[in-house]
Amino acid sequence: MWLEVVLKSWREFEKIVSTFPRGQWIYRGQSNAEWKIVTSLYREFDKVHMYNEYLNKEIELNYNLAEMEMTRDFISSYNLYSSHTLPDPRDQELKEQNRYYLESWSLMQHYGAPTRLLDWTYSPYIGAFFAVDGASSDFCIYALRIKDFSNYNHRLVDENNELLVKPEWLGFTSSASYFKVYEPARKNERIRRQQGLFLVSNENYEQFDEILINYQLKKGKINGEGELVAYKFVFPKKFVLDTWDNLQRMNINHETLYSGMEGFGRSIKLGLLNINNILFLQSKK
Repeated sequence: MWLEVVLKSWREFEKIVSTFPRGQWIYRGQSNAEWKIVTSLYREFDKVHMYNEYLNKEIELNYNLAEMEMTRDFISSYNLYSSHTLPDPRDQELKEQNRYYLESWSLMQHYGAPTRLLDWTYSPYIGAFFAVDGASSDFCIYALRIKDFSNYNHRLVDENNELLVKPEWLGFTSSASYFKVYEPARKNERIRRQQGLFLVSNENYEQFDEILINYQLKKGKINGEGELVAYKFVFPKKFVLDTWDNLQRMNINHETLYSGMEGFGRSIKLGLLNINNILFLQSKK
């Protein structure tokens, strides 16, 4: 599906991504190269199934209803904890309702609530940060040339039905699963710092690779033809320290990607990952 490249050095990664036009490619880092790309909502639904197995119960979960219950719960009370204001829908048109839910999910994602949104970034180096942070095995960065997938969507979706929220509450149907780029109208500081955006699917319980099947992706090419549009860059775990060193040289760390005390607190551990500091600590034994 993806064109997988097992990297031999950080420089090899830099050389490849330097040829990708800025703004046309997006990136997602994962700290374990074996992990599937799934949303936080998918992971929570998986836990429900696991609990049901423990209880020896066969319960068929209504994913759409469960998602909407969580969304409504968040919308009803978030104002108790945040000064952020969600703009009310201007009317009852389906597209306006979709915009409202997407804005709500963006805010939920920011505060750690499970959503169907997937975090991506326009920066390959910020993607590398999220890949190496917490890595204890081979880690990876996914890259997509996003316009090619957006152009392909017309084959999957009726233009009059190009909405993301499911029929249980907004009354429309879609034949195939697909995804779209979503950038909030009102970005928060973290999204700005991380050059972030979201990919969002019309399905809320499906792995990303399963959705990509509908795009006929083969060895990094749509329909197995034309130009490469999808890479998976795999860093062997031996490159953890070297990756951190290169990112620090670019001033890409927790302190610059997260605001305030949270970023500072997260960044403290990087002192342990500095090779010179490791040698210094060893010399003090």
